[in-house]
Amino acid sequence: MMFINITKSGQYEYAYLVRSYREDNNTKHKYLFNLGRLDQIKNNPSFQNLAKRLLELSEAKDLVSLDNFSEAQIVNWGYIVYQKIWKDFELDKILNRLTSSKKTQFNLNEASFLMAIQHLLEPKSKLSAYTHQNRYTGLSEIKLQHLYRSLDLLSESKEILGEEIFFKNCNLFNMQVHGSILLCNYLLL
Repeated sequence: MMFINITKSGQYEYAYLVRSYREDNNTKHKYLFNLGRLDQIKNNPSFQNLAKRLLELSEAKDLVSLDNFSEAQIVNWGYIVYQKIWKDFELDKILNRLTSSKKTQFNLNEASFLMAIQHLLEPKSKLSAYTHQNRYTGLSEIKLQHLYRSLDLLSESKEILGEEIFFKNCNLFNMQVHGSILLCNYLLL
């Protein structure tokens, strides 16, 4: 197998054509050709023509270029960071508890998470969240009516949600909550 290896020497980076092979159950590398300094290779028409010709000769069929993709086809992995925060605050558990006594026919947690990440990563309408949900790999498919129904359930439970998130925040950050604040919260309910 051949590949391009880039190494730094002094203030410059150099590109080498390298062959990888196995010998006695060990992987070894042989430097075949020094392609030159990286700054001289970039935007160099000779190297671009060489690369095109190599692609032609290899009859490569699986070339991928983002230029050929529409925005709707690009998968978004950024939601995984928000998923970690979501779970750290135990929002999944809180939302599942909210619906445990109700006869909901969908997963409030999954629908709410989809709306939250869509709003954080690319704020648009609920209809857009529904139509672009395939961009988030590994999430369950949510029906449009379940997104709208989730908003109703969240609105009905906003006080409970606020309190649970407040106390979870206190636990996560080891905050001291004074008795008077607890009493005020209790009286407001």
